[in-house]
Amino acid sequence: MWRRLHDYSKANVVAFLFHKDKVLLMEKPKNNSFVSGKVVPIGGHLEQHEMNTPKEACLREVEEETGLTSTDLTGLKLKYIVLRIKETEIRLQYVYFSM
Repeated sequence: MWRRLHDYSKANVVAFLFHKDKVLLMEKPKNNSFVSGKVVPIGGHLEQHEMNTPKEACLREVEEETGLTSTDLTGLKLKYIVLRIKETEIRLQYVYFSM
């Protein structure tokens, strides 16, 4: 039986937001099961309707997690696309930078 790719995949975005010589990161809550208590870049998952527009997903996640909007960011650009396989699942990550 054929299945759609999104049945076996997860996609997320992360943003490294720089200002001068500093980068904005966030500490995950200690009760969060995924990377609990770790310092991570801003980001999150793509909604199904955002699969073709990862930059929009990145802007949404940045605003949700920091309150910053696209007008607050300078030169948000896609720098890397990371693809990996975990068990039977394909994981795709879009990595953005703003200077």
